[in-house]
Amino acid sequence: MLTDIVSPMPPQVSVISGGAGFLGTAIRHALATGGQIICLDRAKPTDDCDWRECDVTDWQAVERVFGEIGRVDRFVHAAGVQSEKFWQMPWHPTVWQETLGVHVLGAALLTQAVLRSKAPHADCGIVYLGSVYGSVAPDFDLYEQEGIPPPAYCAAKAALIGLARWVAVRYGPDGVRANVVSPSGVDGSIRIGGGFRKRLVERTPSRRLVTADEVAAAVKFCLEHPHLNGVDLVLDGGWRAR
Repeated sequence: MLTDIVSPMPPQVSVISGGAGFLGTAIRHALATGGQIICLDRAKPTDDCDWRECDVTDWQAVERVFGEIGRVDRFVHAAGVQSEKFWQMPWHPTVWQETLGVHVLGAALLTQAVLRSKAPHADCGIVYLGSVYGSVAPDFDLYEQEGIPPPAYCAAKAALIGLARWVAVRYGPDGVRANVVSPSGVDGSIRIGGGFRKRLVERTPSRRLVTADEVAAAVKFCLEHPHLNGVDLVLDGGWRAR
């Protein structure tokens, strides 16, 4: 009598760009029970993890890191950049180059590397971390003059929605699912406090802000749901329903 021997599935490999940041750390922790978690970031995380230093706008650096990693099953693009010039000089060319570079070019370079690294005939989940401001303009009355999210940020987050839909349609037949998770203001982030936080809460119909753990749970849901593809999952407490 012959017995079929089924090889055990190898642990999933998840790569999180910007994994040392506020939301990236929460996402790493949410995925921690799902196999190997690899953090890509220019800064070393404060906690113990599998960290690979990587400038996501440098194609050679991306190629080197993914050559070391090998197979990738899940990818989350949570990398971002916010210098002082980002807030104070929103139309400066450097702000546009840096912002679009990290958010959009970085997403494109990393996505290409992921698509080349995924196992043949295997599912692959991709999530880009977006923002409610990828689909609506900021509520300018909420902000002080130098705290308004700049146009480069809004354009970059909108671009991620377009990228996710393109990848979803083009590579869906190959088992790839690409989605965006777009929160409004996240409670506990560095720029949300005091009177500004109070105004955000009052502007939000649910009268509370989304937490980093809730954003991470939404990312995990998008990575795992087998039929969620090309979606911009908005976590805004009803912000856009007004």
